[in-house]
Amino acid sequence: MKSYINLLSLFCGQALSGSVISLLTLTSTLVGKVLAPKDFLVSLPITMTVLGSAITVYFASFLMAKYGRRTAFIVSGFIGIVGALLAVYAVCFPSNIGHI
Repeated sequence: MKSYINLLSLFCGQALSGSVISLLTLTSTLVGKVLAPKDFLVSLPITMTVLGSAITVYFASFLMAKYGRRTAFIVSGFIGIVGALLAVYAVCFPSNIGHI
């Protein structure tokens, strides 16, 4: 029974992570359009996401090798929550970002 729960959890995790890509592409462009002072900066959120993912692959593998997968996933989850909260703040209060 436990293996079925693990399998169901993996299915749900894969489905959620797969939906993030399309959601990110849609919302990043819309948010970029609202926040960007110039039109050529609209795609900057998507560009930074791709660059950030490419750069952090090395550090993620280092964390997993040193501390184990479970700890690395927990730490990365907390980093993702902090990033999401910062993004929500940026969208809700766009005029305050430049003054921090």
